[in-house]
Amino acid sequence: MIHLTNLSGAIEAVWNQLKKMGHSGEISYMLEAETTSQPAVLIPKGATTIYSYGATMAPNVEFDISTDLSSSRNTDYSRFSAVRNGLTLNEDALVGLSIREKSLLMHQGSSDTILGLSGNVPVTVKPGTYNVGFRYNNQDYTTSLIIKSVNELPYITVENESGYSTVTKDGSDITLSYKNRN
Repeated sequence: MIHLTNLSGAIEAVWNQLKKMGHSGEISYMLEAETTSQPAVLIPKGATTIYSYGATMAPNVEFDISTDLSSSRNTDYSRFSAVRNGLTLNEDALVGLSIREKSLLMHQGSSDTILGLSGNVPVTVKPGTYNVGFRYNNQDYTTSLIIKSVNELPYITVENESGYSTVTKDGSDITLSYKNRN
């Protein structure tokens, strides 16, 4: 969640940098309105909202499976194996995700392995909210993965009223180019 003071400071920093580069005019912006909470069993290791539909590359999505459900391999191998071999992915997880073993480097230099739900989401998966997860011991474990079109990426619009098409920054000329939103 973005705090208003951090957002205000970030916008002011962008505005000050644009003024230094010779920009005059208005700035508008759109941010993603999203709230997140950390699920008990599937712990996101990155964004839970991805902009993959229509993208040129399939983004990677990764969730660690909590050691409360599946211990690490070195801690309790029999429980680790039981979860690894006993779970079934739900239909929504079939958007390109699978159960994978993930190596961790421990603080003493040793390593261990935990389970994760991860993979590359194909760029053809339709936008929507997917409740990705699995079933284990007659219990469903899911979390939301929101897939959006690349056309919905957050953006900042800069209107150039200065008349300049080139500005100088740090001794280098930068050519300004603008993309129409139409």
